[in-house]
Amino acid sequence: MSGRYQKLGQEIFTKYCSAEEYGPTMLPRAPRQTYIDAYPASDVPGASFQDERQRQADYEAEVTVYRALESLTDSGLIVLHKFEFTHDQYCICDSSHVRDKKKCKKCGNKFAREGESDFLVVGNGYFVLIEVKNMTPVDKDENDVALRELVGTFRKSILQRTKLTDLIKKIDDRAIVLQFSAYPNFSKESKYQFQLSYEEKDRLNNDEMSSIIFQEDISCPRAPISSYFDEWWKNNITQVVSEKMFNLEDHEKVRNILLAIWATDKDKCDETKCSLGRCIMDIDKEIRSGHYTLEPKGRSMRDPNPRIIPAPDVTVKHLGIKYLTKEQNDVLQSPENLLWIIGPAGAGKSVILATKLLQLLNEEDSCLIVILKFHGKGNNSNIYQNALKNAETRPSYTINPKLIDLSGKYKVNIIEIKDRIRFMNFLGQLRGIQKCHLFVDDVQDLFCKYLFIRHEWIDFVETLSKRQKKYITWLSCDVMQCHEYRNEAFFMNKTLILFGKIPSHQIMCLSVNIRNARNIARMLNSIREVFILGTCSEFMILCSSTSCQCEIRCEGPRHTIDKRVALPKQLYGHFIHGPRLVLHTLKDLKFEKHSDIRDILTQELDSLLGSGSTMKNSDIGIIGDSFFLCRPIRCLLEETMKSYGNRDERGEKPIGFCNTKSCYSAEWPAVVLLHHFTSLEKINPPLLYLAVSRARVYCSVLIYSTVKSKVTVHKYAEKLLMSAGGIAFAKVIDHG
Repeated sequence: MSGRYQKLGQEIFTKYCSAEEYGPTMLPRAPRQTYIDAYPASDVPGASFQDERQRQADYEAEVTVYRALESLTDSGLIVLHKFEFTHDQYCICDSSHVRDKKKCKKCGNKFAREGESDFLVVGNGYFVLIEVKNMTPVDKDENDVALRELVGTFRKSILQRTKLTDLIKKIDDRAIVLQFSAYPNFSKESKYQFQLSYEEKDRLNNDEMSSIIFQEDISCPRAPISSYFDEWWKNNITQVVSEKMFNLEDHEKVRNILLAIWATDKDKCDETKCSLGRCIMDIDKEIRSGHYTLEPKGRSMRDPNPRIIPAPDVTVKHLGIKYLTKEQNDVLQSPENLLWIIGPAGAGKSVILATKLLQLLNEEDSCLIVILKFHGKGNNSNIYQNALKNAETRPSYTINPKLIDLSGKYKVNIIEIKDRIRFMNFLGQLRGIQKCHLFVDDVQDLFCKYLFIRHEWIDFVETLSKRQKKYITWLSCDVMQCHEYRNEAFFMNKTLILFGKIPSHQIMCLSVNIRNARNIARMLNSIREVFILGTCSEFMILCSSTSCQCEIRCEGPRHTIDKRVALPKQLYGHFIHGPRLVLHTLKDLKFEKHSDIRDILTQELDSLLGSGSTMKNSDIGIIGDSFFLCRPIRCLLEETMKSYGNRDERGEKPIGFCNTKSCYSAEWPAVVLLHHFTSLEKINPPLLYLAVSRARVYCSVLIYSTVKSKVTVHKYAEKLLMSAGGIAFAKVIDHG
């Protein structure tokens, strides 16, 4: 039986672990999801969320260690997150164990869990076990009960580590096994508390203290791009094992059996659990279906998450989304006929519009329904099309790139605007139509491309205001995604024009990101927050009867709009983490080196579409912000994507390919972004925010320069990450 495990493990190693990696091979490719709810920071009347917040913190402590291991520079490591093994698997490894149900109770249930470890790291000739404990320093040193509890967590971690060590030793008693307990939220400054208890048995000795990984060992807010954890690893692992001898054949045997055990669930080995593509699609499925909360099981007394509301029946049935945020639900309950829905990327604005549309169809309203979308590859008009197909709308819908179909044949018109002329024609037709509900998605795109003249925008807003007495007009917008950014003053002026004529009661804000994996959302949150803080003061003055400085001039008393309404902050909606962001850098790119971009792109696509992947070509988007500047690069990319299209025998749609400024409403599970670097002074935060937010789960960024610069591309990448709030989001790979 162990021979079968060896064979399966060798196959896993060959397919998923032996290829060149820019660091450890992480299995799974993203932190295993054991907790997903984002509970509020404070309790509400009648419910306490203290236990849930503790579970949140425990899970995030594990994620912190996962990211630290992921950032190591040793590409020969294999990191297994949540390694579990059953009693049956232990018996396979221990040939001396007699299977007797009378003498061994566990033998009666072959799937009973024997042991587990938070992290099992397989190195070159050694194994490292890490148990994670989420503890913070005790407030008062004289609190002996709390001190005993602190030491108790360490004792418990020893028991967990010992079980797995025993399993490894049963396979090879000469195996080199190092054991540690990680306390990512416990500072070294308070480490004396582990030796402070009155009872000697409740104090750790020096050897035990040396096996603790403290907060400072894992991360440092001002650390360089290279992993801060690297230094600890070299001192405590690499140097220690370098002095020890091991047998390569025996080590490979243990490695293969452990890989097979990790991938096996109830006697079935599923090697596709190791695939990056499958990992991305599994996470994407959870996010797209609205599973932002763990449902209580059995007799669980768990208080429901007040931030998450069961979605209306039409949303569940036709959009496949089970839950909405409370903010989304509040917007749906709005009585306003004319409503501007303001919110960051991924807050669920399109879902709200689609749900309202479906509710109108259920009411058998005789009015025509028009959905205004903007043309572009990957744009989310699919959300409306799929909803209408599932709802079996009769008469059906039509997609028209020009004007509204007034023949009466279609109940719903989806208008995809491609240019300014067509939009102006559509606007003229809209003024003459009486019975018509209107939904406009991503209004900022309309503002940037087609109504950039002040009086035209004001005329458009007034046209919508005239319709609100009888007909519904709902619009979604996020000015942060307005790519026409030159400087803060320019952006400020555009925002003033946009909101100058909209009454405050017709604006509702969303703030919770639910579309992106948490690590991508974290980067987006930071970019947005830094930009908001640096763009305008606490209140944006729209106009004044005495000294108006903006383009909007009007008579009347001075009035203001809070920037938190125009640019609402972005908050986390869940704890669903995705694979780490990767930054590739290429400097002084010349014509003869354009193939380097193709090589990097090929490598990324191979990892996404390789062994065990459930991804399709259409699940990947490639975005570039300078295709129009460098035709050779565009040709190389088209050639590369065409080769992947030729590989596909299922007739799938091609890989998405668009310019950053044209990617409004587009979204994919995985995105590869090509970002052209010119200087540190020309970072465009809205454009960067727009591009990265298109990736729901995974994002890889290739930063390149075509001219010599005093500042290296690597330094630019560092500043880019620091402007995004920290360096722990990504690994920077310098290709020279």
